[in-house]
Amino acid sequence: MNHLERYVCILLQTRRVSVKEQQLYLRISYALTNLLFIM
Repeated sequence: MNHLERYVCILLQTRRVSVKEQQLYLRISYALTNLLFIM
């Protein structure tokens, strides 16, 4: 687990978010990590 995923997990734990929002955050975090790897 990289630090971006850990940050997202902490964000999800501190805020009460719905499952749809969690899936959206995960999708965004994966997209960001993929972009970072490409760059």
